[in-house]
Amino acid sequence: EIVLARAAPDNPFRFQTIEALEGGLNSAEIPQLVDSTTRRRLALDANAAVLFSREETYGPWQRIAFVDAEMAPVLESVMARLPFWEVGEDHDRFGYFATLVGHPDTRIHRLALRELDLADYRLLRGYDLQVEPSRLLARLNDPLEAEFKPIRILLLGLTGDAQHRDVLEKGIESSVRSEGGYIGAYATALIELIGPDAVTDLASSYLTDRDLSLFTRELLIEAISLHGQTGDPTMDNAISVSIESALWVDPDLAGAVARRF
Repeated sequence: EIVLARAAPDNPFRFQTIEALEGGLNSAEIPQLVDSTTRRRLALDANAAVLFSREETYGPWQRIAFVDAEMAPVLESVMARLPFWEVGEDHDRFGYFATLVGHPDTRIHRLALRELDLADYRLLRGYDLQVEPSRLLARLNDPLEAEFKPIRILLLGLTGDAQHRDVLEKGIESSVRSEGGYIGAYATALIELIGPDAVTDLASSYLTDRDLSLFTRELLIEAISLHGQTGDPTMDNAISVSIESALWVDPDLAGAVARRF
């Protein structure tokens, strides 16, 4: 069930559904209260509403978005495409959100980031992503937006702006020392930005370092593997030579290489 709701005329603290986008209105009792900020926003815009959804006719209602003049076209486009996306049209789904990732409305920009974070990296590489690096960097290390950090890192690599190489290299160094969860994203982005030389550097600097855990090095191997079989013989050769050299130095990497390749 997917519905739009506003504050009820007889009780400004209660949501009342005004339109069902999926399902019906009969069982659409939303127990959540209308908070003060939402009440003010709804009072100022008679055409605005709040989007809610839940699984079938059971389960808790989830508040999805405040739908105003900026968000309404996005909602309309998503609902029109939803039948195709439900049967697995991932290329169209992520392609649509790729067009929104640089949207001036921060809510829509974040929505696009959240969706693109679910996409296979090989799909991301095929889209014409228009987003300013400065916008990706502005909140890259904001703890309140940690969920967006991996996709922001990946998109930074896809901008093609080599002046941010230092950011990615420092990110790898920091993540390797702390065995943080962003190693793969930083390494993937660096290879995308710099090319085969980055593969060689990562292998010589980290893959052959036995002081690093196998877990950390497997994340780097996974990042390298994402750039294989792209039709670029120079990249394929760099990957082959780097991985074979790392295995020669440390055969314990064989399991990780087998899994990721």
